[in-house]
Amino acid sequence: MVTIDVSSVANEDELHQLLQREFGFPDFYGRNWNAFWDAVSGLVSVPEHVRFTGWGAVG
Repeated sequence: MVTIDVSSVANEDELHQLLQREFGFPDFYGRNWNAFWDAVSGLVSVPEHVRFTGWGAVG
């Protein structure tokens, strides 16, 4: 299981940067939801279980 803390994320771009780092997306990752889907559905191996923490701190 991978745990990703999003409590320091202030906007969508920061969230994509965090996801890129945590999941090991390639440098050409486009940092948008279409690119996210492309990455998790074929570019990288995503763990079976992912836990996100810190949602309450996002504002």
